[in-house]
Amino acid sequence: MAEGNGFMKYFSIMITLFFGLGLFAGCAPRWVRTPLVDERDITVSLEHKITDDQAVGQQYSHPFVIDEQDLRTLLSQLEYMAEPMIYGKPEQKPVFQAIELDRLVPALADALGKADVNQRVRFVSYNRGGGLLFKKRRRTSGVAFIRPDNRLNLAFADLNFEILTNEMENISRGDEYQDPLRIKSSFTPIVAPDYIEHVRTEKGKPYPTWIVVDLDGIPAPSATAAATAEAVSGKPAAPPAQPVPGSESQPGAGVESPPTTEAGAPTAQGADDWETHKQENMKKLEYLKELYDSGLIDDGEYKAQKEKLLDQL
Repeated sequence: MAEGNGFMKYFSIMITLFFGLGLFAGCAPRWVRTPLVDERDITVSLEHKITDDQAVGQQYSHPFVIDEQDLRTLLSQLEYMAEPMIYGKPEQKPVFQAIELDRLVPALADALGKADVNQRVRFVSYNRGGGLLFKKRRRTSGVAFIRPDNRLNLAFADLNFEILTNEMENISRGDEYQDPLRIKSSFTPIVAPDYIEHVRTEKGKPYPTWIVVDLDGIPAPSATAAATAEAVSGKPAAPPAQPVPGSESQPGAGVESPPTTEAGAPTAQGADDWETHKQENMKKLEYLKELYDSGLIDDGEYKAQKEKLLDQL
């Protein structure tokens, strides 16, 4: 009889715990997602927070129309500190490859335009990044939303997280759904230009992967191209050439040509200078291609700077 009473007591405790956990799970806040894009290399969803089966008010400035060129400029300038493969110092790398931006920018812009005041945008982007022996499949994920001050918030859950196999990808998908706004330490912090700020905790410390940007402060594409040209040449961008007084009507006035002989052929000194000039521009073209391949500049910026260098040749 005592054994029967013991079993019933144990059974009652287990039932109480079961229903208690169920009640707790029902009351615990969670994010509910509405998929917008679900492809192999990109997923984008709208998500809202609920507790006690009711939506939690967030008061985002949604729906929001964002300029795709501004968004591309911003995302193309984001970098992070990547951990070394085996040893050495962390290396600064771009967050997104150019091919990722082609997929992600229009999808994010569309999602922000469809979200309501309680929904934020969840995104996951996959790419092929460098590995020790060969390229690995990697994942970057996070959330995006606009606060009432009309500033764009981007918070990342992971940055180019390496996925070993498709099976491991399925197992590790839970990592991307943690709340990026709660991450206070990271081995891969975001490195951003001066016009972008890190959101800070109540104690004043910056969140490593949560940034905010004033959309009016994003540099124009022309300013970005000028900065790229400066990076390629290693020299500050030269101001526009001023015409020589009285020569405005002369085609080509103010353009310096290589020294020539009376017959019009380059002198020996002029030929040497011209060859040096050509070699320098060739190196600039090679470096420009490296910037483009690494995703630091987009297709339009690459073509614009390439045309300028080719004109100089």
